[in-house]
Formats: sequence, structure tokens, C-alpha cells
Amino acid sequence: EQLALTPFMKLVIGGQPKIALKPAPDGIRFILEQLRCRPEETVMIGDSPNDILAGKAAGTYTCAVNYGYRAGEHLRSFQPDFQVDRPEELIGLF
Repeated sequence: EQLALTPFMKLVIGGQPKIALKPAPDGIRFILEQLRCRPEETVMIGDSPNDILAGKAAGTYTCAVNYGYRAGEHLRSFQPDFQVDRPEELIGLF
């Protein structure tokens, strides 16, 4: 809300008591169900190995961002489908 991004979000979910944490795919699958999206039409974007592993386990495309928590070469070893250096590069994936 502070960044005025709310109009661009269809769903915001934090940790859920009955949903396993990443790298388990449960949270991503829950979100896909809520939004009625298919994994093969979805990109999991993340800055940690667990983000990439969870996306792969859920059957989504994966994109590692090189400007977050565990960026760069470290994430490349997890073989994301895409890897970007700047947020504006994300738009090219869609």
C-alpha cells in the first residue's frame, strides 16, 4: 500500500499455517488454484534458491533476479529458465 502497488495485485498471501514453506511447491500451487492459473503459463520470480526450487517443483517457469537476497552466479546453478539483472527486464518475459 505504501508503494501504491495495490491496484496491480490480484492476490497477496503471506505464510499460511497449513501450507509448507518453500522449497515445497504447496504455496505456489495454492496461489495457482486461487487465481485459476495453469503452472505452464506462470513464471515464479525469485531471488533465492528456494524460490527457484519451489517454482520448478510446482511446474512453473522460473526466473532468478540478480538484485535480491542471493543473486547472481549462485542462482544460475539452480538452472532457472530466465535470469534478469534489473526489474525492467521482467516485462520482456511477458
